[in-house]
Amino acid sequence: MTNKEEVSLEYFMTYGWALILNASIIAVLVFVVITPASKVSFSSSNTRILLKGSSASGGDAIIKLQNITGGTIKITNVAVTDYSICSFLEGGLPLTVNAGAEMILSCTGSSTGLGTVSLEYTDHANLARNVVIAASGSASEPELESSCAGYEWDGYCWYQGAVDENCTEVCSVHGGNVGTCQENDNESCDLCDYFASSSLPCWPLPLSLAPGRNTTDFYCAYRDAGTSGDCSISLFNFRRFCACNE
Repeated sequence: MTNKEEVSLEYFMTYGWALILNASIIAVLVFVVITPASKVSFSSSNTRILLKGSSASGGDAIIKLQNITGGTIKITNVAVTDYSICSFLEGGLPLTVNAGAEMILSCTGSSTGLGTVSLEYTDHANLARNVVIAASGSASEPELESSCAGYEWDGYCWYQGAVDENCTEVCSVHGGNVGTCQENDNESCDLCDYFASSSLPCWPLPLSLAPGRNTTDFYCAYRDAGTSGDCSISLFNFRRFCACNE
């Protein structure tokens, strides 16, 4: 063995494990990043038409099948439930599929994201067969993460203002627009409980700047039935609860 070969072997024995470990980590990271999670799964009623893979997004689906019947088949009809249409990327019907060949079915227009596809075909003995591909699971869209940094309640993002601050100013400080000043706390005083304390008294009062809390007399207030809200009002000893749009 030459000196160069000895050096190369020694280098590999010393650092080779690190190279292998790094390659393994990269492979794992790539797998984790590019492998999507799906809530929809598909199944085939006929083991001779193999379901090789599938993906679903919204009301659309892509389904990969393989002919493992042992002979050539001819697909003569595609019937769908829930999907608007399903068609083969390889061509129209009748579609001849050789033994071992793959076919890709594209389905669109499902209102639920789920559906079934029934394929009718003749096998190599010219016998009529069928296979049903069915989707199951949940195809609901992921919920969007709320951008509200305050208190989400009754369709708005609520914030408590500083003393002598009106609701237009409060919502602007938090990067939004005032939603409405006709929203109100309820008789259970949920807003007061969240922003102040459940131990504070909470009363219906004829205050256009309510709901909010008084910082000198230590009570919460919501508007009584005959009082309308006004976004522009502020008071030196009152902190308003404001309904904002993010």
